[in-house]
Amino acid sequence: MISKILPLIRLPAHLDYFDYVVPKFLHTDIRVGQIVRIPFRKKTINGIVIELHEHADTKTLKPIERILLHTPMFSAFQKELLSWFPDFYFVSRATVARMMLISPLTRKKKEPHTRSDTKKILSLKKKIRLSHVSIQALADTMTRSEKAKEPILLSCANEHEKIAFYTKYAQNTIKQKKQLLIICSTISEIKYTQEYLSPYLSSRPVPIHGALRISELRNALDQIGKGNVPVIIGTRMALFHTIPRLKTIIIDQSERMEHKQYDMHPRYHVSTVACALAKKLPLNIILQSHAPRMEDMIAAEKGVLEHILIDTENPPTPLIHLTQEEYIPHAPLISETLRKSITHHLSKQKNVFLFLNKKGLGSSVICQTCHMVFSCEACGRHRAYSHTTHTLSCAFCHTKNPLPQICPSCKGSDYTFLGVGGEKIISSLKKMFPSVPVYEINKDVIPSPSGILGINSVKDPDDTSSNHRDSSDFVFRMTSRNTPCIIVGTSYVPLSHPELFSSFGLVCILRADPSPSLTDFRSHEIQWQTLSRMLMLAHAEKSSVYIQTFQKDDPFISTLRSRDWKSFAEKQLHERKEFGWPPYTRLIALHYHPQKNKSDQYALKNLTAILKEKIGKTARISHLQKRTAREYDRLLITLDSHYTPYESLSHDISEELKKLPAGWLVDIDANM
Repeated sequence: MISKILPLIRLPAHLDYFDYVVPKFLHTDIRVGQIVRIPFRKKTINGIVIELHEHADTKTLKPIERILLHTPMFSAFQKELLSWFPDFYFVSRATVARMMLISPLTRKKKEPHTRSDTKKILSLKKKIRLSHVSIQALADTMTRSEKAKEPILLSCANEHEKIAFYTKYAQNTIKQKKQLLIICSTISEIKYTQEYLSPYLSSRPVPIHGALRISELRNALDQIGKGNVPVIIGTRMALFHTIPRLKTIIIDQSERMEHKQYDMHPRYHVSTVACALAKKLPLNIILQSHAPRMEDMIAAEKGVLEHILIDTENPPTPLIHLTQEEYIPHAPLISETLRKSITHHLSKQKNVFLFLNKKGLGSSVICQTCHMVFSCEACGRHRAYSHTTHTLSCAFCHTKNPLPQICPSCKGSDYTFLGVGGEKIISSLKKMFPSVPVYEINKDVIPSPSGILGINSVKDPDDTSSNHRDSSDFVFRMTSRNTPCIIVGTSYVPLSHPELFSSFGLVCILRADPSPSLTDFRSHEIQWQTLSRMLMLAHAEKSSVYIQTFQKDDPFISTLRSRDWKSFAEKQLHERKEFGWPPYTRLIALHYHPQKNKSDQYALKNLTAILKEKIGKTARISHLQKRTAREYDRLLITLDSHYTPYESLSHDISEELKKLPAGWLVDIDANM
C-alpha cells in the first residue's frame, strides 16, 4: 500500500506530496487525515496522510515509521482551504497544513502564568441598553442577515448595537446547535468581546490565540472539535483549525490591518479567505466594520458583498477650534476649554484620557549651534527623542539609538526639541495639576502596579506577551483608587485595550487634523478609522468627548465629528479614481528573501525584465528600492482592474508567478 504524505515543514511552492510505503502492521489502522511520523532526508518529521492507494512497485520508497494521531484531523472546511489557498496565494500545501495543525510533539518551556481576574474585569462592564430605534434596527438587521445570499458587509457606528448583534447571533447559533467563529484583530479585543458576551450566553465563549500555552490551546481545540463549544472567539489563526459544525464567521472590525498577515509568509487577508470559501461551503460570512475598507465599499457597490447599515443617529462631538482658544503659556495643545473640563471631571473623581498619536518629547531634535537635524540613517526622516528611554527613534522604520551627548557635526551640546509629543504634554499637565497622577500609555510604556504610585515601567517593545495582562490589572487598580488620574496615550489604547475606556469620564483628541503623508495613500483612511473607533468607545461609556483641531472646516474633521463614514469614503474614492490608486487598481508585490548580496539584487532586476516582456502589455512593472534598513527591494505589479475579493489573477500572470524560484515571496493583496 502506498500513501501520499504532506510533510509538515515549509516547502517551496512547486513541491507537493511525497509517496511512502505503508508497513503491513499499519494496514488496518492507517486513515486519510492522520498525522504520521516519516523519514525525510536526514531527519524524521511529521506528515499528514492525504491519499491511500495500491501500488506494486514499493522498493525505492521509504516506509512510514508510526501513527502519531489516529483521529483524522481535517474537516470539510479545512479540505477546501487546503485545495484553494495554495494556488491563490502561491505557497505550498505543506505551508498551509502547518498553519492548520498543532504538532503533537511540540514542547514549550513552562512559563509563569498570571491569570487575570475576570471578576475584576466584569465589574467594569455596564449592561447594554438600547433605544427603541436601535432595537428595531437590530431586528431588521438580523432578518436581512439570515436571508442574505452573499457575504455581508455590516456597518455599525454604535458599540452597544454591535455587541447586541453579536449576542443575538450567538444565541441563535446555540439554539441551532451550530458553531459561531468571531475573529478579532488583537488578543485584547478577544477579551473585551468575550467579557461582554459571556453574561448573555449559556456557555462561555472559548478564546483561540497565539498567547495561549500549548496545553491550553490543545484542550480548547479538542473541545471545539467534539462540538462542545458553540461560540469561538479568536485571532486569524482560528480560521485554520477544525470547527466541525461551523455555520457563521464574523470578522470583527474588518478594516483593521491586523487581519492581514503582512509580516510573514504567506501574506493573506482573513476577509479574502473567508469570502472565497463561502462560495464553496454553506457558510455565512459577516464583515463587521464601523468604517469599511475602500475595497469592501466598491465590492458592495458591485454586488459582491451585501451591505447592511444599522443607521442610527450619532450625536455630533463638540469641537474645540485651537486658533480661537485662549493661549495657555507652556501648555501646548491644552486649550482653556479643555483645562476647565479636566478640572471639572477631576473634581468629580473621574479619570481623563488625552489622545495624541506622537510619542516622546518632540518630533525632531536640532542642534542649536550648527542647526543639524538628527535624521534616521535608514530612511532619512526626522527622529523623535524620548526622555523616558533617552533614545532617538524613527517612527517609520522603528530604529532606535541613544542621543549623543555632543553633536557629531560641531561638538556642541545644546539641543532643541521641536514638535509636541506625549512626554511634553505630560510635563505640562504635571505643572497644571501637581496633585493629580499623570500616566503615559503606548506600545513601549505601560504603567505597572507600581505606576499607581507615579512610577512608569518602560517595557521592551519586542516583549508583547504580557502587555494585555498588565493593562487589565492597571485599569482595575485605577478605577478602584479614590483619587482620579490623567492618562496620555497613543492609538495603542483604543486599538489594543478598549476595556480602558470604561474608566474614563473625559476623552479628548488633542489634535485631530489629518496628517500629510506622501508614502501611503491609505494614511487618511487609517487615521479616520482609528479616531472614529475611539469616539465609538467613548460614547458607548457615556463619557464626555472633545475634538481639538486647527482646521475646523476640513472635510476630514466635519465627517469625523458626525462619524459620517459614507461622505468621507466618497471623497476618498474620488481622489483614488483620479490618481489610479486601489481599489481602482490592484497591487502585487514580489521580493526575494533574504537579500544578502548583490547577486540577489541582480535576480530582482532580471525578474523585472522578464515580467515586462511577458506581461508588460497588461500590467505596469516597477522596481522599488528599499526605504528602511528592515525592508527589501520589491517588485510592484500594478493591474488596471478593480479589486474584487477572492478574485484570482489572470492566467498569464499566474503562470509567470508559479515559475518563481524558491525564496521569492508573493503578496497578491499589497494594497490591503
